[in-house]
Amino acid sequence: MAFTFSKELTDYYQADTAATAIHGFISGLYEQPMISITLKNSTPRSKKYMLSVEYEAKQSLDNAFERICNGVKDFNKARALSAELDKRQTINNAKSMLNVYRRMERIAGSPYDPNANRTSNNALNLDISALENTRQNRKFIAELERDCMREAIEKIQPQELKTILVEKYCIPIKKSNIELYYDLGRSESSFYRELDDALLKFAAIYKNGKLLAFL
Repeated sequence: MAFTFSKELTDYYQADTAATAIHGFISGLYEQPMISITLKNSTPRSKKYMLSVEYEAKQSLDNAFERICNGVKDFNKARALSAELDKRQTINNAKSMLNVYRRMERIAGSPYDPNANRTSNNALNLDISALENTRQNRKFIAELERDCMREAIEKIQPQELKTILVEKYCIPIKKSNIELYYDLGRSESSFYRELDDALLKFAAIYKNGKLLAFL
């Protein structure tokens, strides 16, 4: 039987964590689970994300999925109480990572393409430090790093924030911030505000929050 489960969560990090947990849960029940999970901003410019799960099962699993989502919310509340996000350091971490994007792309040898096949973030769980320092391995590592950044950028919503990061960090020809906010039709203040928002979202998505910093 086919079912659909939907749940609004506070931010992308919660929605992505819940999606991973739900996929793991149903994979434990069925050897070849039929499941499709999508994450989407609840409304334009909203920080909240709607988690939608389409799945096939012998009976509804909505109650189990609801408990998983509530557990994620409770976990994040506890985390928020114990550690407050350091936004400025998080933004700086995201900048430092994206500043090497063009170099990784030159080594990997292909320009930014939003439709290109991307490597899962899980690929970098391998011990790349153990690889020999050869030209082939440097290209391989660059491809993995580039693809992880691409994957994170492509998940950013709304589209306007994604565009800012692509234009600033990914296209081959580097532009000044003044050129960017004129080209994008933004005022100076709105450009920098949206850039910070985009960097924070990138930090939360990239390798499941690896770039997040806490006070």
